[in-house]
Amino acid sequence: MHASEADVRTLRYLTAFSLVFSLTLSLPVLYLLRESFRAREQEMPVGKMPEAQRVKGDPPSLYSCSPSNKPRVHLSGDPVDSNPKCIPDRLQTLHWRNDRGNGDQITYQNGSVTVPQDGDYFVYAQVTYLFHDGIARETMYCGMNISAGIQVEQVILKKSAAYGSQEREQLRISSSIGKKEKWKTTLYLGGVIQLRENDQVMVKVSDPGLVDIHKPGRTFFGAFLI
Repeated sequence: MHASEADVRTLRYLTAFSLVFSLTLSLPVLYLLRESFRAREQEMPVGKMPEAQRVKGDPPSLYSCSPSNKPRVHLSGDPVDSNPKCIPDRLQTLHWRNDRGNGDQITYQNGSVTVPQDGDYFVYAQVTYLFHDGIARETMYCGMNISAGIQVEQVILKKSAAYGSQEREQLRISSSIGKKEKWKTTLYLGGVIQLRENDQVMVKVSDPGLVDIHKPGRTFFGAFLI
């Protein structure tokens, strides 16, 4: 009798243990099924989504925040203006060729570029001075003997309605060319200038007739918003 009761007790223990073990094994399966069901609920068709959750229009472009979309312009020397008049002791505005039209937002007209918005702009200008074939033998230019030496100047100015549209000097550089038969020199200016919408920027030089404007890589002018 006692052996029979012991067997029954053992059987009950084994049954309970089996149930607990089976339940423990089923918990991960139940969890995965629950997560799968929730994921299916969240995959709602667009037509059934609340209005606030619907995305309208095209996705944003990868280039919408690209620096290339910032206002910018790059100009090269204009060969049409290759024979400017000589005006002693007076800086003259250089003229440029805009091969890209006005697609760069910064527009160009009559030697000046106009910026479309307020900001800090990096403005640069490189001007190469070259006498014909690099040779100057007792040649007079603008009342000066080229072979005896000459000083060339280059200035970047801005014009703003904020101060009566007067031109104000921003950057300046100069170079003295000594006595020699052959000479060529390149002056580069570049710096950050704070500009307001519709401000104009231009480049002026002392001797435009000596500027090499026939090769784009030698003389150029540009600006971009930083």
